[in-house]
Amino acid sequence: MANAYWQRGFFNVTVAASHEFGEDGARIKITNSSTNTSLTAIINRTANTNKVPRIMGGTDLRSFFQTNFNVGDIISYRMFSPTSMEILLS
Repeated sequence: MANAYWQRGFFNVTVAASHEFGEDGARIKITNSSTNTSLTAIINRTANTNKVPRIMGGTDLRSFFQTNFNVGDIISYRMFSPTSMEILLS
């Protein structure tokens, strides 16, 4: 996890996974079954020049990251649909 993600509550999706995510401006539900977390973020496909999604979760996602991850950690996830995902804890 990059320091900016941890401090600001967003993350960029890889080019290889870009097709799994919804359209620009769509809301995405992010859950974690281990912590009973559920939050809503926005898919932004204009923040990156190559149009890969940036998932912008703001203070809720920042708090989740800071409670459950450290800078440098790798985040794994599971997609349920283009607008629903789970962030997995190691």
